[in-house]
Amino acid sequence: MNHWPCWDPTAMNRVIYHRIKTREGDVIRCEEREQIFFIKLPMHLDKYTISTKYTISEIIEKGNLSGDFKAVLSECGEGTSVDIDATIVPTNILIKLIDKLVGDQILRNFWEDLLDQLEEYAKKY
Repeated sequence: MNHWPCWDPTAMNRVIYHRIKTREGDVIRCEEREQIFFIKLPMHLDKYTISTKYTISEIIEKGNLSGDFKAVLSECGEGTSVDIDATIVPTNILIKLIDKLVGDQILRNFWEDLLDQLEEYAKKY
């Protein structure tokens, strides 16, 4: 989490700002901002809970998006697989309009790029 914005600074779909505000045990609250293509989304406040070394969940507490996601990692023969269950919706009128036009494509690209970035980062360490 501390290195999130550095995973791939050249990617078009990525987290561009990620600042941990508080950390209490397995609960981390942070300010976060993403870029999707050339669109920089407004800042939002997120609460992450790392319940095991294989499970992380997020709740968007404040911002122009609302919702949550849960990622479960599992070891497989070729490495690690990630199962993501996400329900994130825009609350801002401009982001709602963009979502209506190309929402599925944007979210799919964002998740694919994010997981590719994480994979590349993990290979380094």
